[in-house]
Amino acid sequence: MILTILACVLVFGVTSYLVFTQGFFSSAIMAGLCVTSAAVAFNYHELLAQLVGGFGLAAWGGKGIMLLGLFMVALLILRLLVDRLIRGNVIFPILIDRIGAGVFGFVSGLIVTGMILLGLQNMAFPASLLGFDRIKDLGQPDSTQNVLPPADGFVTSLIDQMSRYGFSGSQPFHRQHPNYLRELYMNRLVLTEGSRQEAGKDVLDRTDDFWLIDHNILDVVTGQSLQPAAGMRFMATRLEIAGGVRSKDKVGVADPDSNIRFTLASVRLVGYSEDGGDPFESYPVAILWPGGRVAEGLKLDQGRMLAGNRSRVDLLFEVPEDLKNRPALFIEFKRSARVMVPDAKQLEAGGADRDVLAGLQQSAQAGLQFVGNGVTGNPYGIESLRVISRTDQQPLEEMLVPDIEMLSGSRQTSGYIEHVHAGPLVITKSGRGRTQPRTFLPLLIPEGYCLVYLTINEKMISGSDSLRLTKTVLLDTNQVRYNSVGSTIEYLEGTASFREFAYSARGQDGQVLSGGQAPTMFPDRMAAQSGGRSIRRAVYYYLIPQQAQTVGLLGALIQDTQSGRDIFYGVPQGEVDILAVPAL
Repeated sequence: MILTILACVLVFGVTSYLVFTQGFFSSAIMAGLCVTSAAVAFNYHELLAQLVGGFGLAAWGGKGIMLLGLFMVALLILRLLVDRLIRGNVIFPILIDRIGAGVFGFVSGLIVTGMILLGLQNMAFPASLLGFDRIKDLGQPDSTQNVLPPADGFVTSLIDQMSRYGFSGSQPFHRQHPNYLRELYMNRLVLTEGSRQEAGKDVLDRTDDFWLIDHNILDVVTGQSLQPAAGMRFMATRLEIAGGVRSKDKVGVADPDSNIRFTLASVRLVGYSEDGGDPFESYPVAILWPGGRVAEGLKLDQGRMLAGNRSRVDLLFEVPEDLKNRPALFIEFKRSARVMVPDAKQLEAGGADRDVLAGLQQSAQAGLQFVGNGVTGNPYGIESLRVISRTDQQPLEEMLVPDIEMLSGSRQTSGYIEHVHAGPLVITKSGRGRTQPRTFLPLLIPEGYCLVYLTINEKMISGSDSLRLTKTVLLDTNQVRYNSVGSTIEYLEGTASFREFAYSARGQDGQVLSGGQAPTMFPDRMAAQSGGRSIRRAVYYYLIPQQAQTVGLLGALIQDTQSGRDIFYGVPQGEVDILAVPAL
């Protein structure tokens, strides 16, 4: 509302000034000078913004400052030169003079106002500028609205037409900026207030990895498969982002705390049509997780914080199916750093025989973080995953494996736990009862398998719902899900602390697992939580068959008891990419 009022006042003020003080002839000259000054500003502001970026202007919106500054300086110089060269005036009849001055004064008012509005939109202001939101629903980014009067749209259209015809160059304006006003709005959608909106031109380091995707992609936010729009397909790219430094010669992209923050709206892909049709522009639809078969579908104003001076992220775009006639041209990061996209032939070859785990940061242990669409917190208290390759390497107390007294009558005689369901057993009650277990038996890890355990702490949820082990599964880079083969769950009931344990290393035939056989979940159901009980700690156990190549685990899926949908906890990106289950 405020921006609309400002635009109206500026247009009316400039028009009135020219009508009542300059007349037809001078107003016509002024309109021509405004057009020329706008063309000069658009042509050189990006180059000058890069040159002065090291002086700290990038943090304030160097492009906006240069665009508005160049326009004002060029207009002032041209006006002074014209006044010196043309000292006389042309006198028209009063009616013609007023009408002509009004027409050209209105054009000048639109250009001056439009350049001011564009300068403001290029600066580091919030996306909602003085109460005006160009896009009301980010789920429909093509549905935009304009300031009234649409002075910024008038200037953008004018520059577009000039670059197509009389002032055209090797790269027309519309090919670089298919929707300039939307582009400015998207770039102001930052992850946190104060995040940088511009980047140094060299922050994209070694971004040459592009590939087309035709397989199914799971969105861990919704639990549904991602599908491209009609006539489109998915293309993925791996961006290597360097945080950089802020100095006279180099401008980075990291915020003052050395972290890199971006939203999906900070990255745009631009392409064009060989037949002269309108170019296209798209923004990422999701962040790909390692392996390229699982993605985190986010809104345009959501994104990620990357730690460190150099970080990597895989993004998923929609591109036309006919890339030969509608090729993608470049990917731009925060309106400054660009990388060219390979041609259709190279893209088609890019996905062949890809090693999805190549170059990823692998670990045998990692904490997990909640992944949700705009939701924060840790509602299920999940802490970490850890991979155990050998029976003698198990941290039994950390895994909450019970002692032999708890297992008396059901333990195996072979020196390890193979197939047991024990409990509930009272651990403590009113300060008395059992103390810390003393003698433990390790869990059997069949040959050709790795044991993975998931730790949950402080899960204090009361109610009558039962906790089913079938609702907690691990997810790997190929979308394969692994059910739990057991657990230890410790819960409180009144003043007593109980522990219930289950584990099985057998298959459906009752024999110990072998030959990569998929383990069966055991037991079928464990009512670890019911009325009056609250879960305190839990550990889930999984047996993952080893394969010829390393298996990568992305995290855990838990089915929410209220919504029924899967909630995803993933390995924190930037610290560790995947948990690695070593190959045979």
